[in-house]
Amino acid sequence: MKQTIILILCLLGCRVASGESLAPDSLFIRLDASIANRSFYIEQKNDTLIELKNRLLNAASLEQKYELSKELVSQYSNYENAPTLYYADQCLEIARQLGDRNLITESLLRRANYLRFSGLTHESLSILESIDPDKLPVELRKTYYKVYMHVCHSYTKLQNDSHYRDKYIELALRNADSYLALERGDESEYLSVQAYKFYLEKNYQQAINTIKTLQKRDDVKPYMSAEYLYYLGLVYLELGDSYKRVSLEAFIRSAIISNELAMTNLLSLLYVGRLLINSDNPYAYMADEYINVAVEDAVIFGDSYRADLIKSTYYYTLQINLERAEARKKTLEIVAVVVSIFLVTLGFFLFLLLRSNKENKNNRKKLSVTNARLQDSALRMEAYLKLFINRNLVQIEKAEKYKKQLLKMLNGSTSCEKIKQDISSMFDMNEDYNSLLADFDKSITDLFPHFADEVNKLLKPNQLYTYDQNSANKLNTELRILALVRLGVADNKQIASFFRITLQSVYNYRSKARGRAVNEDTFDDDIMKIL
Repeated sequence: MKQTIILILCLLGCRVASGESLAPDSLFIRLDASIANRSFYIEQKNDTLIELKNRLLNAASLEQKYELSKELVSQYSNYENAPTLYYADQCLEIARQLGDRNLITESLLRRANYLRFSGLTHESLSILESIDPDKLPVELRKTYYKVYMHVCHSYTKLQNDSHYRDKYIELALRNADSYLALERGDESEYLSVQAYKFYLEKNYQQAINTIKTLQKRDDVKPYMSAEYLYYLGLVYLELGDSYKRVSLEAFIRSAIISNELAMTNLLSLLYVGRLLINSDNPYAYMADEYINVAVEDAVIFGDSYRADLIKSTYYYTLQINLERAEARKKTLEIVAVVVSIFLVTLGFFLFLLLRSNKENKNNRKKLSVTNARLQDSALRMEAYLKLFINRNLVQIEKAEKYKKQLLKMLNGSTSCEKIKQDISSMFDMNEDYNSLLADFDKSITDLFPHFADEVNKLLKPNQLYTYDQNSANKLNTELRILALVRLGVADNKQIASFFRITLQSVYNYRSKARGRAVNEDTFDDDIMKIL
């Protein structure tokens, strides 16, 4: 019965992004209902993706494959970042096969846009700097300026140096101006860039007015409504504490739409949790649950900036708990003095005081452990997710291909002996293993671009590793073993299983690598410090 009521509430609230005024309780009920039905919305999303992939497998022409790959990029872009990059690369490869310069440029801009979500803003900037916007058609030039604006802003989030932040904010504003100087086409796109420019200029009231104008337009798609509401919440936050209520409402509305569309790329729920943590809102007790759902979204999407923000949120939550514990401690001390003549009562309050101190110490310990884990897991998650998803995508497509070939042979008049021969030739384990190694090497070089060079800095001058940057397999076995050690896989049995070699061979390789080091005693620790 409860699930039925929740579903009815979801269906009744299909116009979240519109301008109707809902009481705060109604918004929270809608939000909880959308969270309760997350698995249903995600299943719908996955069904759509499976259908598109099947159509891509059966596409007859390169043009069809390009359009379907582009649609997969669009579908994945607000759901999972690694497959988004994979199909963006597919678009680029198909565009090059077609020899269409505009499609190649479009694909490069698409790749530059989505690389920033993995924290690879340097790579995004390199792509953009390789393109001359003056030689592009108007629509591609608009895309170029818009992507450049977003990449520059993303770059500022990764910078601690105010000089570089100001430099790239200025560059983002120049690209926004370049976009707005072109002839108007899509009015919603024009207004969204204008609102973004106002936000970067800290002209928050103008940004709010422009976003509200956008929300009233009939051509705004639901997923864009979620994004506009999210940015509206961010702008209200910049205006100070007096705007926290309207900011919270905007984030809740954005989170509801995001859940219903299986969008994991926005931080709406995280901000809902952050705003509730230290408030007198009757739903403040739900803050931890909302933050946990936001963590699940972060794992699905794989956004490095989001991982940093979640880490700071956990830190903020623990800090508040520490402050509350300190406040309780002071209260208990005062009460203990007042009722000190009552020995039994005094003993009771002393017990509470000791427990409060213990909670204080535990919170500090949790804070320390959480920081250490998040810092290391953010790096590992990026490498593991990318390698895992890429390998699974490849294996799924191979399995589908083998299935079709087998069905074709079974439905035909092929002899059993011929079928056995064909099956044997289909599965080339060496080729799959070499492909795995190539993907592993690429993941390591993406995560640690100068890994081999950094390892060589730890070695004696006559013991350096040599490698071919242009080869698919950039690393040798010793370097791959050291790369696994850097990712936290130090168990020799696991390493032996991964590389299909004996345990003794792993021991020999590691001993040999350690023997090359300038300082053998600290070599393993030095490897773990490579960035």
